Amino acid sequence: MSLVYLIKWEKCLDSLLNAYNMHILNIGSDGILISTDNDRDLVIKAIDEGCTAYARYYRFRMIKRGGKIDNVLDVIKPFDLWIENDLLNVVVNPLRLSTLDIARILYKLDFELELVNEEDVEFTK
Repeated sequence: MSLVYLIKWEKCLDSLLNAYNMHILNIGSDGILISTDNDRDLVIKAIDEGCTAYARYYRFRMIKRGGKIDNVLDVIKPFDLWIENDLLNVVVNPLRLSTLDIARILYKLDFELELVNEEDVEFTK
């Protein structure tokens, strides 16, 4: 089970309750904490329905790109991922993966990277 924190959730909660195996752990004035089996699909559906999710945005400078991006998608299961020039941009659920987790995974997938920056973001459309 993974945890997901939705910041703006009032608009989409009804559609999520029926679509996913999830449990509401806490509802507060600032957001709602949910446990789920599939955090990526739940967050993508939530933002499609008008919610905003708490996420972490990483920018890595690619020094060596030996691995395949498809493998990164399969293992990390980011909310979003794109390459811009020599930068790998990844948006993930920080309640499931830490910076160290991501670095280890990318290294094992044959990527040599340098962290440019990381920041907490409100992930929305």
